[in-house]
Amino acid sequence: MTAAAATRESASLRRRIQRQYATVEQTLQLGPLDLRFTRIADPDSVLDQVAAAADLRERLSGQRESDPQHLPYWAELWDSAIGMATYLAERTNLGEHVSVLDLGCGMGLTGTVAASHGCRVMFADMEADCLLFARLNAEQFNRPVTVKRPTDCQTEHSPLDLRPSNPIEPAKEVASRDRATNDLALDRVTEGRGSDQANEHPDNATSPFSRPACGASSKRPSHARRLNKSHTLPAIRARCLNWQRDSLAERFDLILGADILYDRKQWDFLEPFWRAHLAANGRVLLGEPGRPTGDDFGGWITPRGWAISSREIPVSTRPKPIRLFSLQKSD
Repeated sequence: MTAAAATRESASLRRRIQRQYATVEQTLQLGPLDLRFTRIADPDSVLDQVAAAADLRERLSGQRESDPQHLPYWAELWDSAIGMATYLAERTNLGEHVSVLDLGCGMGLTGTVAASHGCRVMFADMEADCLLFARLNAEQFNRPVTVKRPTDCQTEHSPLDLRPSNPIEPAKEVASRDRATNDLALDRVTEGRGSDQANEHPDNATSPFSRPACGASSKRPSHARRLNKSHTLPAIRARCLNWQRDSLAERFDLILGADILYDRKQWDFLEPFWRAHLAANGRVLLGEPGRPTGDDFGGWITPRGWAISSREIPVSTRPKPIRLFSLQKSD
């Protein structure tokens, strides 16, 4: 994409966002990176909008939603996202050879930092509105990239060793450390790519802020085949996705998740989603602010065939550091 085209795309996204939301643009200092970032000016006002919409639905239907699924958590820039973004900004082994999924991306901070390294990033969230912010923020790093066949990439990869320093499960971490010396293989899956491209962006909705159908498929892929030729994709993509039921027709070297462990009930959906979408020798990086659920996560995930380690990441927005969990499949 040319600079002029990128400018037009950014302007279009900004206009669509500002039809509904007041925004603020700021420069975030994330380690060595000064990042231009657009966010919601007043997250509480978004919550008020959601509450008003719920009240209207109740008046029209006579029924109150007992467990609303679409609370606007995305409108807040969470400490875990800032800590993860700072950590990623300091990495020197990320680049075009690394495919990244920013899961539950919100306004897209961590994925945007990955894009600043040249990574190919897909933003995924169940809220279509926040994907507009993610695309806007990452657009400054967008450009077309050529995805090569795995045999072409294996000699070009450098090890993606993003493992934090403190193992939670020492015995299984040894296996992860051994595998971390291997180069990452590009293990992309291409089942159903035609329909996948059609639903890729939230623009496909009938109105600027209506919700498109989530995900490319409601079923896990029954089989996979390796990419056998080169083709060109945009470096930045976005997908409306519900990890409880949707799947993507590809795998990723790195899956990011900032503050997505808060609800213990979601772990039973997240674990198989990670397993289905993580490439060979890939990693899942999770930012966690220190909740009790985070204390329990290591003991829960290890028996399910994952090696987990952690480290603390200081953030400027609070005195206590966040925790960064790193997962790699051990079975």
